[in-house]
Amino acid sequence: MRHFDTQPATKKVLILISDGGDNASLHTFAQALRIAQASNVVIYTIGLFDEDSADQNPKALELLAKETGGLAYSPVTSADVVRVCRQIARDIRHQYTISYSPAEERTNSYRKIKVHVITSDNRKLVVRTRAGYFWPSGAKPSASSAGAAP
Repeated sequence: MRHFDTQPATKKVLILISDGGDNASLHTFAQALRIAQASNVVIYTIGLFDEDSADQNPKALELLAKETGGLAYSPVTSADVVRVCRQIARDIRHQYTISYSPAEERTNSYRKIKVHVITSDNRKLVVRTRAGYFWPSGAKPSASSAGAAP
């Protein structure tokens, strides 16, 4: 995640292929989740699970994806993996950015966000976005953004 901080790209996506198990991390899952929440990176997870593995954790993969505006997938066959990768590629191509100015500054606080979209003919659209963001220390209220995908 820290690698993305050095990149100038406005759209940052991580595709994480894992069983969700922890087998030598430098951070706890709670720390990793907070880093992911604080980033502007959308995480898609592809869970490859082995029924004989004791440390697999699909819930961890689901939470990482949900909190960052991505999706969690659990393909069963190699054909499913290809289908999932194509779906992720389509999803990335259809993302856009919504920006706004927060009304007040609350340093280092986690702000939950929820986006509702209604078309001009009053149809509701389903929007997927990250669950929230951390207001960075020293930041002034101005345009902030969160990646969103229909």
